[in-house]
Amino acid sequence: MLTRNVQDLLAGIYHYDAREHSLAHLELCDPTQKLADTLLAPIELDAQAVVLCFTGIPRRHEHGDDGRAYRYLYLDAGAAAQDVMVAGCAMGLATNFVADFYDDELSELLQLDSNNEHPLCLVAVGS
Repeated sequence: MLTRNVQDLLAGIYHYDAREHSLAHLELCDPTQKLADTLLAPIELDAQAVVLCFTGIPRRHEHGDDGRAYRYLYLDAGAAAQDVMVAGCAMGLATNFVADFYDDELSELLQLDSNNEHPLCLVAVGS
């Protein structure tokens, strides 16, 4: 998660820890320019309060050699992104789904282990 203007959160880069149900603050910064450099399509990032980044770890979905792990990752990420967009709209916030980005650069920005975890999609939330 990349935050710019969220109540009770410092601007910066966060990682969600599902086991602890908590946010780990990775870097204190304004991520706007770094994020803009990773995107392939122009987005008005100054109008966004937060950009949620959905990532996946393929080996968590592997069931033998059927090759469906990536399919499950994208289905899960799409459903989660849709939930965020519906919730944002219900709260009167503008949301924007983003799937056009440079994978390696976004992985580096998010401080992912790019051998195991991959960025799948983003949802920008603003007002």
